[in-house]
Amino acid sequence: MLIAAEDIADEMPSADGWATLEQLLEFEPGPAIIAFLNALDPAEVDEASAVTVMELWQRQAAWLAERMTSSIAVVAGPTPSKEAAKADLIGDDWNIDYVGAALGLSIGSARVRVATARRLTESLPQCRAAMAAGHLTLQHLWAIVEATADLDADAITFVDQRVASKIRGQSWPSFRRTLRRAVLAAAPDLAEAIHGTAAADRRVELSYNENDGMAEIRAIMPAVDAHTVWLALGAAADAARVADQKAGVECVGIDAYRSDALHEWAKAQLARTDAPTKHGRRVELQVVIDLPSLLGMAENPAELVGFGPIPAAIARELAVDAKWRRLVVDPVTGHLLDFGSVVYRPPQALTDYIVARDRRCRFPGCNRKGDYCDIDHNEPAPRGPTSSRNCCCLCRRHHRLKTHGGWRVTMREDFSCVWTAPNGRWFFVPAPAQLE
Repeated sequence: MLIAAEDIADEMPSADGWATLEQLLEFEPGPAIIAFLNALDPAEVDEASAVTVMELWQRQAAWLAERMTSSIAVVAGPTPSKEAAKADLIGDDWNIDYVGAALGLSIGSARVRVATARRLTESLPQCRAAMAAGHLTLQHLWAIVEATADLDADAITFVDQRVASKIRGQSWPSFRRTLRRAVLAAAPDLAEAIHGTAAADRRVELSYNENDGMAEIRAIMPAVDAHTVWLALGAAADAARVADQKAGVECVGIDAYRSDALHEWAKAQLARTDAPTKHGRRVELQVVIDLPSLLGMAENPAELVGFGPIPAAIARELAVDAKWRRLVVDPVTGHLLDFGSVVYRPPQALTDYIVARDRRCRFPGCNRKGDYCDIDHNEPAPRGPTSSRNCCCLCRRHHRLKTHGGWRVTMREDFSCVWTAPNGRWFFVPAPAQLE
């Protein structure tokens, strides 16, 4: 869709006086863009343009939020100094009530809005600029103000610069991680003290629901400990689900398997008489198959290590979904072939590298952790190699979207990605190291 120069502003990015909707995303938000969007019915444009209109409105909303917040700061006045408050020179900061009355807010809500406005205008110049440029929303600002409530001026300045420099193009989960890292880097001693106080109150709580005979166990513990428990439950649940699948038993949801795993652990602990057991490495399935059979050009039996021969068709089915290490051998010599050119499923070392590099699903805005993602070939095998340049983490949903939904992804030299929708609209995903 093309927009005439006179409909937007005097300066356009193209010499002929026209711009596309996508190019408007590079314009500074403001009244001219708002006026144009207000006259545009998104239902009357194509699908790709409607997405761009949505993005443009998001930027204008951020710009308006900065204007509104700055206005509140003017009405509320500057943050009262500690000396003035101690000397009782300002009473009860009645400007908060003024803001509340004008905006129809409760005193509590007005106090939050005023504190947010004062923090933005007095301590967060870089974030304020990002907000005025349409990249940082009011939701982002509230999170920043809450996270920096206990920091001193120097630490707030550090957080302001770090967050503002990373905000463009970030998804909400990426922003939250960036903010958390910035706060930890700015005030590690404070963070450690807060964590130590909270960790001392770790506990497990039990409550019953008499109506349905169910109960709830709630554990409050350090994040590292909780994540360890969660990973262990997930591993046990996956094992139980695989066992049910092999036995032909109808599978239940993963949450039910986690509950069962916790129960089995508890029974084992009650029955034990020796020292605690240690978690070991999970057993791997190993299937040896020659390349022609893997590609469906032959039906030579495969070898399931520890079991024996299995049909090639079953090995190919395992290659689609199962998490296992596969060794592809030459059908004549039996020699192991090069992982980088002929293996569909990446070897463990390559898998570990890709998961560590990507950390999360590479689809725009997805926050699924790499540990729970598939290792997907951007260019399908065997045309594309099994390599770090052609593989990335995709959650199962977005793996299927790419395979069956018509989306395409291209990875650049710096490991950033460009996704192209079926309608031609493209989305840029920065390299993982650039996001946080």
